[in-house]
Amino acid sequence: MRYCRSCLLTAGREISVLLLIMFLIVSCSAKQTPQDYSMNKIGFRVTDPPAYQFLVAGHIYGSHNEAASRPAATLLQNLPAIQQMGLDMIVLLGDSVNDSTLEDYQNLEVKFLDQLGIPVFNAIGNHDIRNNGRSIYEERYGPTYFTFRYGPAQMIFLDTELNNCSIVGEQRDMLETTLLEASQDSSIEQIFGFMHKVIFIEQ
Repeated sequence: MRYCRSCLLTAGREISVLLLIMFLIVSCSAKQTPQDYSMNKIGFRVTDPPAYQFLVAGHIYGSHNEAASRPAATLLQNLPAIQQMGLDMIVLLGDSVNDSTLEDYQNLEVKFLDQLGIPVFNAIGNHDIRNNGRSIYEERYGPTYFTFRYGPAQMIFLDTELNNCSIVGEQRDMLETTLLEASQDSSIEQIFGFMHKVIFIEQ
């Protein structure tokens, strides 16, 4: 069997160009935005505001009583007021559900997350991943630790359940890099760190 050398060279170049294009597509699609971290996958109305406001709430599943409303009845009763506050986002500090089952998360979405027109971000809590629920959480909502810039603020969300309240490995790298870069950026006026539990950083 004979091969045309010029044809092989041409094919080689075409394959190289194709691989480069595929790499660029993958690289661009891999870059995540705040919307990718939002539990309800809603993005910001304004991407670079000079000022902003957000609401912080934790343990929104409410009472340990199995007969209690999930999410908490007080939260659901105040949804109309929350919707009228003109918030940029809502930040949850973990324990958004009780048992982290698929049913729990679907209930949270229907009763709370889907009722809001603004992004909701969560600093994951122990109840959010109990009973081997981490895989369910990550499949539905994505990474459990992340950071993003919003206006003059750097927002950092940590996963205190990943290593028993210790921030190590890639999560520590993310935290240290973010803090260093933010401290050197004069346009960043505030740095917010959100977490479910107290953290421990090894020296």
